[in-house]
Amino acid sequence: KQLMSYHPNLLSLSSKIRRSENSLSAEVDDALVLMSIEKGNYYSLDAIGADIWRRLERRIAVSELCEILGEEYDADPETIRRDVLALLDALAKECLIEILPDPTA
Repeated sequence: KQLMSYHPNLLSLSSKIRRSENSLSAEVDDALVLMSIEKGNYYSLDAIGADIWRRLERRIAVSELCEILGEEYDADPETIRRDVLALLDALAKECLIEILPDPTA
């Protein structure tokens, strides 16, 4: 399946996402450090961000990811959706995740 280049309107709750093959990650102290091979930049994720990153090892729908996180974290579902979409948007802009086209678009 062909992946589309990043465009902010592609990211939605029904999008399927996964880690980019052009990314590296390593745990350093209490943080997870990511590197975008394509951009040559490093990024650090907090514990929740690192938890989300680990879940992106396999292809997953954004809505499914939000549901799983909602079961594990004590937060309002809308807050979880908003925060997850913001993180995924940032990761996508840095070529750290791949967004498969939304089939309903």
